[in-house]
Amino acid sequence: MIGASSPGAQPLRSSDWRGEGLQAGKRNEGRRPPDPSRGARGTAEAEGPGKGRLAPGEPGPAAAPAGPPEWSAAVRASGRGAVLELEARPGSSAPGELSYDPWRGRLRLTLSERAEGGRANAELLQRLSSALGVPAATLSILSGERARRKSVLVEGLEAGEAIRRIAPRLREGGCSGGALSGRRRGEGGTSRERGEGS
Repeated sequence: MIGASSPGAQPLRSSDWRGEGLQAGKRNEGRRPPDPSRGARGTAEAEGPGKGRLAPGEPGPAAAPAGPPEWSAAVRASGRGAVLELEARPGSSAPGELSYDPWRGRLRLTLSERAEGGRANAELLQRLSSALGVPAATLSILSGERARRKSVLVEGLEAGEAIRRIAPRLREGGCSGGALSGRRRGEGGTSRERGEGS
């Protein structure tokens, strides 16, 4: 007869159905539904013990590319080449040191010559020519010829290439960057630094 229970069987209660459903929910908690496009094997691999780990020999995620150094802001592109924003330090007892001044946003170069008769400017251009590996004739002072702060054009050299050539000779945040080769005045140099009339 329909609806009759077998002898000795206990009738199911609504609470039994709820309990069984809760247990099933706990067993399935945290599992993702199977992806039909991947098939049974793909699902098993996704849920396997190695999920989230790289297989031997498998390359990791690519690292984000490093940004340009802070001091590169002192090198800008122009239609004729690269322009270096510099601060000259004439009359230094430690000439040829290249560093970066983050407050002024300029490269800083110490010179042995005093700022008299254009000698410091000539030394600056000669040292930059040697450091960048370009003929001295390609360098010219666009502004600041008689001041400490100068804009120097390197004609025919791209800004990115100028940055690449300067980098090995520069130490950020200090006065003891890589020394540039150039004319040295002698052992009797002075630490007096003047910017006028260089």
